[in-house]
Amino acid sequence: MVAEVEVLAKNALRCLDINRENGVNQDLHVVYDGSNPYKRQLAEAIQSKSLDIGVSCRIHDLDLILEGETVPETILNKLFDNVSYFSSNCLDRNAVSLVGLEQRYSLVRRAITQRFLQQKAYVLQIPFSLPETAQAILSVNPDEIEEIALRMRSELEGATHHRIASPENNVLEYKVNPNLRWVPSVGKVKKYSPPDEDANPKGGWGNPPGELFTSFAHSPSDY
Repeated sequence: MVAEVEVLAKNALRCLDINRENGVNQDLHVVYDGSNPYKRQLAEAIQSKSLDIGVSCRIHDLDLILEGETVPETILNKLFDNVSYFSSNCLDRNAVSLVGLEQRYSLVRRAITQRFLQQKAYVLQIPFSLPETAQAILSVNPDEIEEIALRMRSELEGATHHRIASPENNVLEYKVNPNLRWVPSVGKVKKYSPPDEDANPKGGWGNPPGELFTSFAHSPSDY
């Protein structure tokens, strides 16, 4: 079943932990490429859902900003001339980047996220071109994805050997260092972004659910 765009917008806000109880006074900026009509629809739905719960939300059409511009820094400056946060609390600063992976946006897509992070914002990245991709990554409540991921992590932690078999009997076996940290990437940006060296929120970024990956991290600051 295809989820309504309003459901996708609601789950995007869930990934940023914005709801009716805690959303008042929070700020949100959504950046999208306006040549993609579905992205425009999703951006407008996110804005509508945000305003319904007291979140100040502005949407920015990157295609309009790109017109006549070729230097990445100039493009970024034009975008961030329009971005201002009303709160000094980084926990209240949020952004959604719908900027796709196409070559046209390759020079600025990552830089946009980094610029948001320099302002201690929390950034949800949803890079897609086709509506089907947005449906696949945002149609499920991230709480449900988190529950599954944490169950998987509990089974993987401490394991030294993994065996994965498909219904067609294709088998993958490998050994794992049991000291490696298994990191859930379930789209909950604030919950799983590591704190700064003083244990204070420093902002962070994440993609919608969900992945479970391993890294050589031994402390929150390592990844």
